[in-house]
Amino acid sequence: MVIVVPLTTVDRGLPHHVFVGSASSGLDRPSWARTEDIRAISEQRFTSRRPLGVLSQAEREAVQAQLRLMIDI
Repeated sequence: MVIVVPLTTVDRGLPHHVFVGSASSGLDRPSWARTEDIRAISEQRFTSRRPLGVLSQAEREAVQAQLRLMIDI
């Protein structure tokens, strides 16, 4: 099992959605991490060992900060 934060390509203007659009992300369009929707999924759902995208350090820190707020630690 792995824990994932799903992405959306629709900007809903929610403060807990973290923008992911760095040039190094590897994504083909701007996206937002839906931090309210974290989930555990089976590793078998991944069809490739290569990630679909990669967060920059700033994006990773922003996601972590929102997740901390969500679980209130």
